Amino acid sequence: MKKKGFTLVEMLGVIVVLGIIALIVFPGINTAIKQARRDAFEASVNSIVRAMKTYAYDQEIITGKEYSNKIVDVTAGVLDFDGDVPEEGKIGMTKEKEIVFEMNDGTWCARKLDEGEMVISKLSESGLCDGSSLSELIH
Repeated sequence: MKKKGFTLVEMLGVIVVLGIIALIVFPGINTAIKQARRDAFEASVNSIVRAMKTYAYDQEIITGKEYSNKIVDVTAGVLDFDGDVPEEGKIGMTKEKEIVFEMNDGTWCARKLDEGEMVISKLSESGLCDGSSLSELIH
């Protein structure tokens, strides 16, 4: 009489092969997930910048006064934007009508403090964006 089924050695062989496949695949998936989170944060920041421009121009139309040298707390609900609300962030407009900001989502930090490009970096261990402060640019 012939028994049906797999031997213990065959089962262990399959488990080992699956383990090797998992070791090859999972680091790539983890990297893709991290990049997707960074890209989502960047999209939220870009949406916040557009909302700030709209808000500033609306305020100029409503009040009839130039809107500059003011800082808005991104988490306060003043700006209407698509995407996730950062954990912490400030955005403002200089006298030269340049949008400046620094905000973070607990993992990534986005900054634009002058006429340069936006910089996204890992949040420091202290939980702060490294470098000069937004309030130094807007008085």
